[in-house]
Amino acid sequence: MEIKLDDTLIRSVVSEAILKSLDEQKREALLKGALQHLLTKQESGYGGQRYSPIERAFNSAVDRCAEKLVGEMLDADDKFKAVIRKFIADAVERLETDNRDERVRRLADSIARGLASER
Repeated sequence: MEIKLDDTLIRSVVSEAILKSLDEQKREALLKGALQHLLTKQESGYGGQRYSPIERAFNSAVDRCAEKLVGEMLDADDKFKAVIRKFIADAVERLETDNRDERVRRLADSIARGLASER
């Protein structure tokens, strides 16, 4: 017999059981620690910008919202679509003409450096 349990339900039940097993002082310490974690900037593994989990969640939500709004604008406005298409076409044309040889050389150099550092 196979029993399937919903992950969300399991997390909820386990969380409730843990909280009920703690006295008031330990619950308060746990809550303070959780809030401290959410508000503390985390180390970036690549030397990039440091964000707290709350900041990352907010930035992610803003990105999703902006993506949705721009998508709606593009769907509803043919003039806006035409402007974006023109920008993209102009950028592609510049890639094909302006300093093409220099860009190809830099790309080839980057590939060669990457291959040389592989082990």
